[in-house]
Amino acid sequence: MLRLIAEEDSCEDSEFKKWMKGIMKNMCEESEFILAQYYEPIPKTNKITCKHQPFYVENYEERLLAFNKTSTEVPQKKGEGVIGRVWESQDYEWVKNVQHYDSDTYIRKYNAVESGLQTCLAIAHIDKGEFKGVCEFFLGEEWYEIPGIVEKVQFYL
Repeated sequence: MLRLIAEEDSCEDSEFKKWMKGIMKNMCEESEFILAQYYEPIPKTNKITCKHQPFYVENYEERLLAFNKTSTEVPQKKGEGVIGRVWESQDYEWVKNVQHYDSDTYIRKYNAVESGLQTCLAIAHIDKGEFKGVCEFFLGEEWYEIPGIVEKVQFYL
């Protein structure tokens, strides 16, 4: 019984997840992203995770769901990997093709290859000057940075 209570979302948490999922869905539909994931720091650790966090998958494609599942199993450390670097800088990072990184630099490289994911935008979610998490968006093609996209995401956040 205690375990079930501990895993339930508070009303505030549930509202946040609905709000964030709506933002991710809108950004994907407007900007051709096919996957979006939200990462939140794990309290009292130096790690960040997307486990139990909102995500959006275009057409619920199996390959994208598999990548999301893998992502939930791999918490990232502050300063390491794309998500960790964005957390540390509290800014954003555009990666033209994550498949070009070696697996030490991008630990989900082989999962990205299997899932057909290439371009990644990871952007810090800052609310009233406080870091809340990282939004990660993917494209299935290699793209240079889309002018104005970072500002658009920041506006919604």
